[in-house]
Amino acid sequence: IHEDDLGYKAMQDREYEKNRQEVKKRIEERDALKVKYSGLTRNDLCGCGSGVKFKKCCLPKIEEIIYK
Repeated sequence: IHEDDLGYKAMQDREYEKNRQEVKKRIEERDALKVKYSGLTRNDLCGCGSGVKFKKCCLPKIEEIIYK
């Protein structure tokens, strides 16, 4: 093992940890949205309080977060 190999391994470990933290954050955000909007159907008023139907207000944003 060369010194360069160890530096590369450390760099890979940092990138892996960064990616893992990003994925964990997205999962927590998705779960929070699921809890907040659970029980709503497309034609109910949106849970954010805008007075607009859920399908026109927050549903597209939530689907983008969940399925990206």
